[in-house]
Amino acid sequence: MTSPIRTPRLTSFFLLLSGVLVLSVKGAVRFQRVVPILCEAPTCNTHDFGKGETNPASHTPTSRPDSSDPRDAILLKYTIHRCPGGAQGCLISGQDWRLFTSGRRYIERNPKFVCGAPSLGSSTRPCVVYSFGSYDEISFEVGLREAAPHCEIHVFDIDQVPSSEAQRTYNFTSHRIGLGVRNTSEKSTLESIMKNLGHSYTTVLKLDIERAEESILPQLHAAGYYDSSVDQLLVEFHSMKGLKKGLQLLEEHFQLVYARKEDRCPTCTEVALVRK
Repeated sequence: MTSPIRTPRLTSFFLLLSGVLVLSVKGAVRFQRVVPILCEAPTCNTHDFGKGETNPASHTPTSRPDSSDPRDAILLKYTIHRCPGGAQGCLISGQDWRLFTSGRRYIERNPKFVCGAPSLGSSTRPCVVYSFGSYDEISFEVGLREAAPHCEIHVFDIDQVPSSEAQRTYNFTSHRIGLGVRNTSEKSTLESIMKNLGHSYTTVLKLDIERAEESILPQLHAAGYYDSSVDQLLVEFHSMKGLKKGLQLLEEHFQLVYARKEDRCPTCTEVALVRK
């Protein structure tokens, strides 16, 4: 997960007054009462790691590409592609209203990169989003609801899920179940979950599942899900071994459109991939 967004004191004052803050990549600030989308410039995810270029869409300011970092030693082997079809790629995050109404500190701290959010899905293949591993931190889902209101969004977590009030407010469905390689009392396979929900594909599949990605991704590959059942795949890898093997496994069916090292976790890396 990413570091909290920090705003100047004056901005924070107006944030409390307005309820919502929208930041552009140039640092400009505008206020409105809709959910903000932290959207990168259209060309910021087009650099080639192989050429040693600094990619602003791929690394936070405090973690620029550096071949001495084991994560970069892996990432520098891959090209960061443009989003297909000229679509714009955005870091999407929204502000949970509970920041202002409860004692719990909800903050914009977990944006995810999505290609063409406003036009996800099609008339014959409506947008379906599965988000595994939220632990009741729903900034991505809140932002995606605003960016793509037509999407059917499902949030899964084995420990803690958003309240029924939050679900009604942001119009998504929560499931207290984890993703596993086999069905148990606490976890289900993607096949079982999709069958129970009546889906044959996912437009966006987000995995932030605390190293379980290392067993889940090979299982999905073996089951053939990467052939046509997943359009965009968003993964947080929690180890360098998982990152290396995961990208090697996925490059047959997906192209990398975003990658970023986690500042707060020295072994974690966020990636976004689009099916070829």
